[in-house]
Amino acid sequence: MSVNAIVYTTKHVKKGKTYLTKFNLYMWHLIKKTDKNIKEYRIRLSASIIATKGLLNGALSFRGHDESEISLYRGHFIELLKLFGVINEEIDKVILSNAPRNNQMTAPSIQKEICNCFAAEVLKKIFDELGDDFFSILVDESRDVSKKEQMAMVLRYVDKFRFVKERFVGLVHVMETTALSIKKAIHELFAHYNLSLSRIRGQDGARNMSNEFNGLKALILKENSSAYFVHCFAHQLQLVVVALANKHHEIFKFFNEVSSLVNVVGASCKRHILGVTNTLCEALQRKDQDILNAIKLVKTTKEELQTYRLEGFDSFFIDVASFCDKYDIETVNMEAAYVDPKN
Repeated sequence: MSVNAIVYTTKHVKKGKTYLTKFNLYMWHLIKKTDKNIKEYRIRLSASIIATKGLLNGALSFRGHDESEISLYRGHFIELLKLFGVINEEIDKVILSNAPRNNQMTAPSIQKEICNCFAAEVLKKIFDELGDDFFSILVDESRDVSKKEQMAMVLRYVDKFRFVKERFVGLVHVMETTALSIKKAIHELFAHYNLSLSRIRGQDGARNMSNEFNGLKALILKENSSAYFVHCFAHQLQLVVVALANKHHEIFKFFNEVSSLVNVVGASCKRHILGVTNTLCEALQRKDQDILNAIKLVKTTKEELQTYRLEGFDSFFIDVASFCDKYDIETVNMEAAYVDPKN
């Protein structure tokens, strides 16, 4: 019922005067308030969607290590919302602290729901581009950080401009990495996205797909004889390198030195900073957990990290300078004026 209808039906004539009953006046204000809430909710939701889109485009993290109101930086997502509020006064009135406590739309669950909506739109675009054409599947399995087996699937197809494209479809957790379990996961994934095994014209995978009799290759070929199998080229290269390294000492020595060089160059100084958290990590993983001790360790670790932020880099710079002096390496004078090498 509209506001005008309520006002009309609640009018009464008494001694030549028109008035509203208390109940219907309350209903009229309730509907007006609801309309306002809906408008504020849409503004708040739009701001959250735009912030999520920006972070997804840049592959940036959403959460911060400290998102309390006293934190200097509350994470990318909340800081973007704060920036929107600075730019637009209408947005500022309905977000964060100005929004209801149970409807601020900054919870991780809300962020994940918005991300899932974007993922669904991307997949819809992929399947619209694929249409009813044939495609190949690229399947591989690995473990995630929680030690759960998961299967990754990619579609390879040719678009209407005759460009070969490979599009990641998704990850599926599997109980085990046997051929039967992977095939079952593929069937479930295909059923979810309305794909058909009859449209497959190629298979690309690793060990569980390569077994001629029991592997996934044979199981799919039984249903679709046109789904030809191509062994993973990266895995083939790895097998070739391993075979050569076993027979030629020079090749083995070369790849061993390359591996050591990558480890040295790729090592991050941040890992040494995080070394102070090792005791806390081990304590939190214990089964017989002592809450009081854990709280004390958390407090101590935070103090050590803060001390390192304020004082630790001075000692680190001294160690670097000593290392450079020992091996006759030229060091940069941090006090000198910066000179642009291009000029």
